[in-house]
Amino acid sequence: MVRFANERHNIIGNATAKLWLLQNAVSKEGQSLRRFCELPLMRNEHPALALSWTLYHVLDEESPLYGLNADDFGALGVSLVVVVTGYDVIAAQTVHARKSYDHTDIRFGQRYADILDTSEDGRLRIDYGRFHETLGG
Repeated sequence: MVRFANERHNIIGNATAKLWLLQNAVSKEGQSLRRFCELPLMRNEHPALALSWTLYHVLDEESPLYGLNADDFGALGVSLVVVVTGYDVIAAQTVHARKSYDHTDIRFGQRYADILDTSEDGRLRIDYGRFHETLGG
């Protein structure tokens, strides 16, 4: 699960996201190398990103992360890279964002705290003070 927000206070149209796994490996010839593969997301497109978006990769038998724990992530040198692209409807231009997470940034057994709130005039808003907050379970 990865969460990000649109701080531009406008709409990012046709947003697409990709999540990449990078990990250390050894070739058949004994050479150390860095492998990468794209991790499928439950939803990788958002038609009109105005607030926040949480990306989900299912950890099932098909996932290369299936059954791995924090120690495994460290031993493999796991990193995750998120790339988001969309169209800023106000600036009339394509925008890109990229964020990397080292294995030490990844929290196991956690979920994100709720950050959506309603303002006095009834509009949804994000509590950015809680953006990175996670809860156990």
